[in-house]
Amino acid sequence: LDDFPLETWTTVTLVEHAGKSHGTLVTIEAKPFNGTQPQRDFFAAFHGSLQQGWSGTIQQLAEFLSE
Repeated sequence: LDDFPLETWTTVTLVEHAGKSHGTLVTIEAKPFNGTQPQRDFFAAFHGSLQQGWSGTIQQLAEFLSE
């Protein structure tokens, strides 16, 4: 992970969702901030792992909130 950017910009958006479950739509956007080109390239290649990590975190949050 030496090439991972030292800074990232993460935006989390919560929107009321009137669909089937009347829940909240959570959108997470992350991107490197002030990174070198090799760091930006590494971040792009690491996208799947980041997505998996965020998915697990959101699942744990959903389980906690349902208790």
